[in-house]
Amino acid sequence: KDPRNLLLVFKSVLFIIHQLSFDVLAEDLFEVVACYFPIHFSMPPDEDCSVTKEELVSSLRACLTATDKFAEFCLPILAEKLSSDLPSAQVDSLLTLTQGAKVFSPQQLVQSLNIFWVPIRNKILYPTSSEELQTAALECLEALSSALSAWQVPVGASQPHHLDTLVSTCFNDLQRHLCQLNSNVVLASARLLGAVARGSDPACAAVLSKTVPPLVEQCGSQLVDPVVAQEDTSHRQRRGRRGVAALLELMEAADNKSWAEVPNPLAKM
Repeated sequence: KDPRNLLLVFKSVLFIIHQLSFDVLAEDLFEVVACYFPIHFSMPPDEDCSVTKEELVSSLRACLTATDKFAEFCLPILAEKLSSDLPSAQVDSLLTLTQGAKVFSPQQLVQSLNIFWVPIRNKILYPTSSEELQTAALECLEALSSALSAWQVPVGASQPHHLDTLVSTCFNDLQRHLCQLNSNVVLASARLLGAVARGSDPACAAVLSKTVPPLVEQCGSQLVDPVVAQEDTSHRQRRGRRGVAALLELMEAADNKSWAEVPNPLAKM
């Protein structure tokens, strides 16, 4: 398989997507390129070829996320590869989902939220992975937050806003960790919630409203709780530092927010 031919295939698929009607053939067209995901390619040193792995990866990613008509086929594959034993496949899946979040509809994304949240959470909460993989996980979560923030609730609809679904899913899962100042998991939880908060002003307001009060309460208990006061000073100091670090992580998410769409919840605290 000459990689130059593969690039030609990807370009041809993009042409069809952007220039022709392919609705009834959407799944077939998707399968033409999906079979190459994720790209595994290394050019033998004795061959002369200008095509790089990065070109192949980016071209394939552009195809997979070129239209929301591919979402129903693409999202399950990304979820499957996110559970791969290969870190490179996991990173590729996260980066592709990050790009897809800009194209796929919020309804399609929120329907797949549960299958992506747990592996993304675990990459940060129980980090045994590379910094590259953790960064990709946080950027993906931010992209999902941004995409779901853009959805407008139909007039008269009874369902919650898709952003509320994301914030509630993340907060309800991580809430117990925000009270565990004995463990570094509190900072990891703050990193995850901070990524959601960075997605938009409304996301930031929703996350800060839910997370800052319990964290402030936990930090304050290190000073005034009589039971805690009897514990070793060094232990209390470590817990206090973790709580403050988690608060700073969340506060950083509020930097550079315009607060044009919603009030800054920190102003009321």
